[in-house]
Amino acid sequence: MTHEHLQGQYPFVSLSFSNSRTDLPLLSIHFARAKYLKLPFCNISSVCSVKLPFNITEFDLSGNRIRKIFDLCFCLQLLTLLMLSSNKIQLVEQDSFLNLPKLRKLNLSHNPLFALQDDLFCNTPSLEILSLSRLQLTDYADNLFDAIELERIETDDFHICCIAPLTILCNEKPPWYLSCGDLLPNHSVSKTFVSSAVEMFLFNLASFILVVSQMKKQSAFAVTATSINFSAILFCVFLVLIWLNNIHFEDSYIRFEQKWRTSLACFTAFTMVVMFGVLYSSFILLLSVSRLMVVIFPMTTKFKRKHFILKLVLHLCLVSFALSSVCTIFFQTFVVTLPHGLCLPFYDPTHSVLTITILTLFFGVYFSLITVAIICVHIALVCQLLLSEKHIHKIQHQSNAGLIVQLVVLTVAVMLCFDVSSVVHLYTLFEYSYPVLLIPWATATIMPTGSSLHAAVFVVVGVRKLFKKPSVEVKPVHQTNTSTKRTQFV
Repeated sequence: MTHEHLQGQYPFVSLSFSNSRTDLPLLSIHFARAKYLKLPFCNISSVCSVKLPFNITEFDLSGNRIRKIFDLCFCLQLLTLLMLSSNKIQLVEQDSFLNLPKLRKLNLSHNPLFALQDDLFCNTPSLEILSLSRLQLTDYADNLFDAIELERIETDDFHICCIAPLTILCNEKPPWYLSCGDLLPNHSVSKTFVSSAVEMFLFNLASFILVVSQMKKQSAFAVTATSINFSAILFCVFLVLIWLNNIHFEDSYIRFEQKWRTSLACFTAFTMVVMFGVLYSSFILLLSVSRLMVVIFPMTTKFKRKHFILKLVLHLCLVSFALSSVCTIFFQTFVVTLPHGLCLPFYDPTHSVLTITILTLFFGVYFSLITVAIICVHIALVCQLLLSEKHIHKIQHQSNAGLIVQLVVLTVAVMLCFDVSSVVHLYTLFEYSYPVLLIPWATATIMPTGSSLHAAVFVVVGVRKLFKKPSVEVKPVHQTNTSTKRTQFV
């Protein structure tokens, strides 16, 4: 519609144009008495710079090409209905809806809006129904609805419903695995996260100090044991990182939930868990194999040599770093947003990320193979120890019972650390409904307990060796091999 088609003033109260190229300024000039103005899909790109008829009560601009709504865009004292859906609006300034005292319904749905300003609707005291569906919000103002008394919010975004007061009817609820509260579901889980991290750290620190203090006697073993301690610290860092962010967000976590799942901190936590899984299991297997080799070949094995063990440890660190880096880069590039705020690589309550399913199955098989290998090595060790005990029973009254108990405890710790956690994650992979607290509690207890138990064994044995009185006795030459076997254990 152009100026050539319009001449003079038209007394129409209601106007409706659809799917036509419409000049909004011309309509304002020639239809100054219009009260009901419907202009859907009319290729309108700007509305704020146009002086509109002052007595408009209903204004439909849906399906146009409007990109921004500026401050004081609509100065329409009688306006009750404003439809801005299905435009290309990316920005709505804070005072965009100022001077709309009678506005009752506002529709901003189907727009590429990333944020809504603080107090955006505070100047619309009569607003009753607000439509905010199919937006692309990543930032939610905490006080967005504080100054108004809405009756209903129509949205498909549960974050909006979470920040809305309980007095407002909101049709979208959070998914079953999320709440409108903190990152961690309750105070007990939060306390367990930090207490497990502290316990895990202290046990591994004590183990590290004791092992290093006795490093001259068993330098090869010390390298492996301290590597286990350092790899356990990775999971401590993960637990503390989640706990600190839970404190940082406080009750406003739901506002930043999407940003958090795409953040560098969340992907760092993701990397920590992957590296811990690979390194910790590999170092424990290396320790078990080293012990077996020392028992079977006490004089010739390379596993007694510090430099050989150090080389293996460095290779395992490089492989772990490469694997975790590839996983993280892949997820940041192709997945972009992790499916849950705990940032775990083995947990997807949405069942929508195929790569997490593959990663969970891969690590489930990997941990199972590691556990079977460690159990087999420990069984072989026990058999060798029992055999050696028979040979020296008549000569000296020492027993291998303590070493066998050690191996049993370490085997239980390995199974707890890897197999139980794998079973939990595999269970959530194939089940679509389970207790909400299952994964938070499992994360805070299973692996930390297994790791702490492992470190506790090192601490107990190290303390016993520290306070053990050295015994001086002359032994026959033929006992040398057996004695060497026994002294290689911690």
